[in-house]
Amino acid sequence: MKESISDGCIHFNENKSAHLVLPYENENMFGLFKKKSEKEKLEAQYDALIKKSYELSHSNRAESDKVQAQAQEVLKKIEALED
Repeated sequence: MKESISDGCIHFNENKSAHLVLPYENENMFGLFKKKSEKEKLEAQYDALIKKSYELSHSNRAESDKVQAQAQEVLKKIEALED
């Protein structure tokens, strides 16, 4: 049994439980082969640096401050790309 809902479908299995299936906008499944833009790469780098800075803040404050400064430099690059 299958019923349509907007752009997706609801599938019912033999146990009568429903699963909503939505179509993907991208041809590549989950964007596996999509190349990251420069902005996306910088955002990922920024996130990693902020996380590392936070983790270091519990044990080595000076190193945490250095990593935080690196993150701020990456953030400046991101903001420059947005202009």
